[in-house]
Amino acid sequence: MWRYVPSGAVMTKPKPKPSIFESAGKFGAQSELRCSFCWKLRSDVRHLVGGPGEGQNQVFICDECVALCAEIMAEEEDES
Repeated sequence: MWRYVPSGAVMTKPKPKPSIFESAGKFGAQSELRCSFCWKLRSDVRHLVGGPGEGQNQVFICDECVALCAEIMAEEEDES
């Protein structure tokens, strides 16, 4: 159910109640898609992959977080 999110994609559904990050003003109230792990904007990464969920509940992971996860898993594999 994973799908690639093309550059410039934005969420079309209106946002419900702001998240604690937006309430605190840490990331602002932008509607552009973000990585669910590092919170980088779609425009700040090369690739953003959409995962399970829909609308406000959909998760995304960027290429940088995927690379970091692969590196961590490879290190753990080498240790065992």
